Amino acid sequence: MTKIRIFFCERTGNEHYVRNYRCSGGHKTARTAGSRKWSSRKIRCSQCDELAECQSVSSNIEMRRVDTGEIFARPYDLPAGAVYADWDQYGDDDNPHNWTKAPDGEGRRYRVFRPGADGRVLVCVLPDKHHWIIDSRCNNCGSPNDDAHWCWVRHGRPEDGTLHVDKNGLTCSAGAGSIQTSNWHGFLHNGELHT
Repeated sequence: MTKIRIFFCERTGNEHYVRNYRCSGGHKTARTAGSRKWSSRKIRCSQCDELAECQSVSSNIEMRRVDTGEIFARPYDLPAGAVYADWDQYGDDDNPHNWTKAPDGEGRRYRVFRPGADGRVLVCVLPDKHHWIIDSRCNNCGSPNDDAHWCWVRHGRPEDGTLHVDKNGLTCSAGAGSIQTSNWHGFLHNGELHT
């Protein structure tokens, strides 16, 4: 059985924004900058000199491994065992793995990645590079209409390596606390990912 020790990562505060451009000739170009504010939404294509228009903007949020200081340009560069707190707690209304938020003042209901008891939504990078949102609803949730329980119950902290996930607490009937993706099946026990 292979074991991978977990470690905590945090945002550095640096974000790199990437603008993706396309010209009328179909050529694609990407440009990176340190802030959202850019002087122009159009550039000259380096291949045909036609004007290229911005098609999309994405951001890469720089992360730091707390125990070693190693820097990663974006969360998707983190290796297996990395745990970080997700800063975007709002999810897609159609995603069944999010939790239902009570109606707001206008009677609308929406979904969130519900924070755990420590006020954070934790994410763990699995051996297959899948980013598992520990505080989300599992695929086979035994109580899909109940927003009071947790599909996975967290204990300990990733910062000191004591993070442990199981079914010990207010939970549903799904499984035994394991995590299953299309390429990996295992557990997060006592600060380690293992099969």
